[in-house]
Amino acid sequence: MNGPASATRWGGGASTLGSGRPARRWRTFGVGLVLMLVMAPLLLLAGVLTVLDGSLTQSTTLGEDGVVYLESDTATALYGTSAAALVGCTVADPEGTAVNLDAPEPGVPYVTFTPARSGPYTVTCPAGTAGLVVGPPMNFSHVPLAAALILGAGAVGLSGLVVAVVGVIRARR
Repeated sequence: MNGPASATRWGGGASTLGSGRPARRWRTFGVGLVLMLVMAPLLLLAGVLTVLDGSLTQSTTLGEDGVVYLESDTATALYGTSAAALVGCTVADPEGTAVNLDAPEPGVPYVTFTPARSGPYTVTCPAGTAGLVVGPPMNFSHVPLAAALILGAGAVGLSGLVVAVVGVIRARR
């Protein structure tokens, strides 16, 4: 059957004039989904990678024993869930000698150090080491750009949600 009756309610088919209008009904919804489910996560990931200089895979979550293998002369950071989690923490090199820890920003749950030799380093903290992360140091000069990317991810995700809802409403008319 040809004509307007052959078009389905969900946008299948086309009008007899060949405009393809029903097939385009869901385009706005699709754009909203792409904004919300593709672009927003990519911006969020870009923001995180900007601060960590592109390295998410070099991090290690410590267990109760606090032992982690580190390479020599590689800038390393110890991250906690709060600044209090790192108070009193020490790092010992493979021979048991304490490593000098530097807190780049006061009140930030983050200390840095550079291992002098490769091998297993032991982290000890009064509150325990479970959940602490050892990885590459953050680049604080990139924090404003990362913040802009992360806020942009939120804005793009929210706008994607609005566009998707508008697309559904328009497609159902």
